[in-house]
Amino acid sequence: MNGPLNVHICEQTLYNSVRIKNEANLLLELAIKIARPKAAWSLAPIRDLSLEFPHTVELGAIRFQSELLTKNLSGLGRSFAFIATEGLELASWAGSLPPAKKPAAFLIRYLSLKQAEKKVEENLKELFGPLSLGAMSPGVLPQWPISAQEPFFELLKPLPL
Repeated sequence: MNGPLNVHICEQTLYNSVRIKNEANLLLELAIKIARPKAAWSLAPIRDLSLEFPHTVELGAIRFQSELLTKNLSGLGRSFAFIATEGLELASWAGSLPPAKKPAAFLIRYLSLKQAEKKVEENLKELFGPLSLGAMSPGVLPQWPISAQEPFFELLKPLPL
């Protein structure tokens, strides 16, 4: 299990991605000062329980009932559950902006999240060597509904964010 990762905003990546000028550059500079993206991950062994319980897989001590998750994890021995966020600071700041500035703020928030996700991947590869990683988010697909978030957060529960 790994605790929170220290995620730093890559200013150049944001500047190159946003491609905005003048007042919007000031917005970006302010966002970079405010942003505190966060990420954490947890290593969990995988146990397929499908023979006993249909479409059920156990990650660590947490059971998930999902045909899609069971299929995607089939044949694997371990999983890396992770969470990444732009951080409350950036979300709160973006929510306080006038409507005309929200599109640029949305892009900045998205890029901040992507940097947090990249930090997780870099950290895992540094610790475990070359990995083939995939990601699934509860609630994105009907085959793995939003109700799967509760056990997912149980899996990550010991991690302080």
